[in-house]
Amino acid sequence: MTRKFSGKVCAKDKLTKPAIWDCISGFCGVETGVPLILTEVNKGRLTLNQYVKVASENPAKVWQVYPKKGAIRLGSDGDITVVDMDKEGTIDVNKLHSKNKPSPWHGWKVKGMPILTVVRGHVQMRDGEPCGKAIGKALKPLI
Repeated sequence: MTRKFSGKVCAKDKLTKPAIWDCISGFCGVETGVPLILTEVNKGRLTLNQYVKVASENPAKVWQVYPKKGAIRLGSDGDITVVDMDKEGTIDVNKLHSKNKPSPWHGWKVKGMPILTVVRGHVQMRDGEPCGKAIGKALKPLI
């Protein structure tokens, strides 16, 4: 079955697994979110400091893992994303690394791209490509 979003075909449903917990949910957002918001930073709609606060510091506080997460300071995990505010690109579902490919932002032009992601001191993404051993893990509140 083909569905349409804003007049464009954006997904083809594949019912291949019977259990709901084995199905891919939602649509990709982790890989597209940073360039989309950096584009808005470049347009002057918010500052880079505001973005860092709402995307990193505040969620870490809500999930009670701050300052282990959401901060760059002695004793924190060393998680950081390095961005190139001048790098331009186009969101293309065929180049995304998500298992679930549909994106309402397919074809959008963006300015500002992540170029390096470090998790607990280990490089996890370089120039848009995953690298190194995957070390992500679920977090529990520190309290």
